[in-house]
This record gives sequence, C-alpha cells and structure tokens, in this order.
Amino acid sequence: MSPTQVAEVRRVQHEQVLEKQRLRAAKEREEQEWDRQRQADARCAQLVERQEGRLRKRLVTDQALTNQQLSQEQKARKEHMDKAVYTNQPSETFFAQFNSSTR
Repeated sequence: MSPTQVAEVRRVQHEQVLEKQRLRAAKEREEQEWDRQRQADARCAQLVERQEGRLRKRLVTDQALTNQQLSQEQKARKEHMDKAVYTNQPSETFFAQFNSSTR
C-alpha cells in the first residue's frame, strides 16, 4: 500500500474510533438520564404512598370518632327509652276496656 492509502486507512480508523467514543458517550448520557428519571419516579411514588398512608390513617381516625359518637347517641337513646318510655305498666283499667261491649 502506498503511504497515502495507509494514511487514509489510519484517518478512517481514527474517525471510526471517534464515532464509537461519541456513540458510547451518548449512550452513557441516555442511561444517566433514564436513571435520573427512575429515581425521580421512585421519589414521587414514595411521596404518593406516604400521602395515601396519612389519608388512610386520618380516615380511620375519623371513622373511629364517628363510630364513638354514634355509639354514645345510641346508648343515650336506649337509656331514654328504658327509663322514660318503657316504664308505664298497663293498669287494670287498660285491660278492662277490652271485650266489654259488642258491636
């Protein structure tokens, strides 16, 4: 091979090396970007899970409070019914009014 051909081969090889380095660097940048995106997604998912946990905890607390209030209301209503409404025992005059006349 002539010196110009050898020089041309070396130039092409050098260009190929540079192109391969450029492609490797681009691929590495793309992988880094994907890694950053995955990390950002993981942080976002973690924040959402924390927020859902706090919301779930608040809902459980609110439901427990509501159940406690309903229980107290039901207990008060039962006490009222037992002490005020169901205390009147029917007397003999109440029973005497039945079967006392014909139609």
